[in-house]
Amino acid sequence: MWRDFFAQQEIVQTFMDGVHPGFGQRLDGAITSLMNELPEVVASQLTLLDAKQGGQLRRALKTVGREIQEMFRRHLSEFRQQNHRPIVSVLEHLPKEELAELAESLVHLTSTRRRVAMEAETVGGPIDVAVISKGDGFIWMKRKHYFRPELNPQFFARLQEEGKP
Repeated sequence: MWRDFFAQQEIVQTFMDGVHPGFGQRLDGAITSLMNELPEVVASQLTLLDAKQGGQLRRALKTVGREIQEMFRRHLSEFRQQNHRPIVSVLEHLPKEELAELAESLVHLTSTRRRVAMEAETVGGPIDVAVISKGDGFIWMKRKHYFRPELNPQFFARLQEEGKP
């Protein structure tokens, strides 16, 4: 799947799905907690019920709670599918150059997110971009130098002498 190609996936997933993966997980956890606690809270407040009726009510509420959890998960999944389906259909037809630009943009976005959120900056700096295709093989689209070009004019002079761009 496309998500497996990215080491730090949450920004790409947010772009593709329309919702941060952590948000869905957190909301699911909150709904699960609520649905697990609700039967006890409701049943304990109904003092008119005997033990048998209280047990029946708890079981019924637990069943409804599981149905609500499943409904939430289904709706979240449908929401994600509705958001990423049109993007994938466009990506399938983009030229390689534009796919490379998109990949670079997502890396920049991840880097910016890490920097402004004061998280560990595990992504950043100059980005190398290459495209690998069946027809063309490995092609650099953008490549940083491992040295500062302005401090090494002899390198570029030698390249020009050799006839290389």
